[in-house]
Amino acid sequence: MRVFFAFLTEHYVGVKLQNISLQRLPGIRIIPVAQPPLLSPTGNRVNGQPSHTGIHGSNFMPLAQFGSIDTLVIDVNCSIHLTDEDLASLAAAWPHLRALSINKMHGWVVKSDITQIGLLELLQRCPKLQTLCIAIDTDTFTEVPLDRPGGGVQNMNIRTLAFADSVIQLHATTVVAAFLSDIFPRLNEVTAWKSDRMRTRRDVDPIVHATRWEGVSQEIRGMIRIRQQERRWRRNE
Repeated sequence: MRVFFAFLTEHYVGVKLQNISLQRLPGIRIIPVAQPPLLSPTGNRVNGQPSHTGIHGSNFMPLAQFGSIDTLVIDVNCSIHLTDEDLASLAAAWPHLRALSINKMHGWVVKSDITQIGLLELLQRCPKLQTLCIAIDTDTFTEVPLDRPGGGVQNMNIRTLAFADSVIQLHATTVVAAFLSDIFPRLNEVTAWKSDRMRTRRDVDPIVHATRWEGVSQEIRGMIRIRQQERRWRRNE
C-alpha cells in the first residue's frame, strides 16, 4: 500500500487526481504510466486468510498533496490503523471530498482509534461529504450530553452511514444514536458487519454487533422524527 501511494505521488505530480479506488492487492496496474512495483504479501493472516501488512495513517499521507481528491475507496485484505489526528489531516487536505470508504467489506480487523472527535473534524473540513464508511471507537460514547451532542456540526448530505466492523456495547447504543441523529439530520440507515467476510469473524460475535447497529439505526430514525415534531411545534406556538 505504501508503495502504491508513493508511486502515485511520484508519477502523478501536477495531475488533478480526483478518484482513487483500490480494492485488490497485489497486482496493481496503472495505465498508461509505467507499471508500479507489485505489492507482495507479508505472510500475516487476518481471520485465517493471507493478509498484507496493516495500513497506517502515514501510508495515506502521500495522497495529501492531491487536494482535488473527491473520492477515495479502499477495500483490501489489510487491517486499518487510523487515528483522529490522521483523519483530521487527510480531511484538511481534501476539502472537496464527497466519498470516503475504507474497508467496507473487509473490515478494519483491529479496534478503531477514531472517536467522535475525529468524525466531527472530518465533517467540518469536508462539507460536501455524501458517502462515508469508516470504523469508530464506540467506547468513547459514555452518556448523552445536556448540550447538542455534535456541538452544532451537521451534515445534511449523508443518508446512509456505514461503520464497517465497529463493535458496540449494548449500553452505548442510545448514546451513539443521539450523537449521530444530531449531526446527520437526514440519516435513514446505519449499517455495520454487512459482508459475508466480516460475518465469519471468530474474534467477536458479528451477529450480536450487527443487531446492535440495527437497533442504533432504528433509534436514530425515531430521534430525528421527534426533533422534526419539536421544530414544527415551536413554529406553531
